[in-house]
Amino acid sequence: MSAFFVSQHHIDVLVSAAIDYRAYGCPPRREQITHHRATLVGQMLWSENLRSMFARYPSLVGSVEAAGYQQQIDVYRHRYYPDVRITAAAHTLACYDYQACEHPDYDKSEASAFVESLRNRLLASLPGIDVEAWGIDSPEQAAATTGLG
Repeated sequence: MSAFFVSQHHIDVLVSAAIDYRAYGCPPRREQITHHRATLVGQMLWSENLRSMFARYPSLVGSVEAAGYQQQIDVYRHRYYPDVRITAAAHTLACYDYQACEHPDYDKSEASAFVESLRNRLLASLPGIDVEAWGIDSPEQAAATTGLG
């Protein structure tokens, strides 16, 4: 795998989507993400991204490049992007998750909890999901998932 430092706009879109879709996972408590806590959440996400880069590229630790990334995190202030499309939010989230998952403790991190919460909220917000079958128990139900049934 690989890791790169996502942009501030990437973080802003994630946090904006989390606000709009009412996701949870905000440090230090698991509470709904709001405009009030958006900067803190963004800094947490970006810090986890950097931690992943350190795990993937140990020579980056202590470098001038790493110091520049940390400076960006330290001065980060969230910019709200209203009405992020659900597909854009999902794709941005998948990219972030891929960039932040490189270190061994990621699954226990606040960032991972954020990803899970936003992913679940996006899934629950998909139009028409409430009428889909919970379990697929027959060939007819399976065929219906393709629109051929």
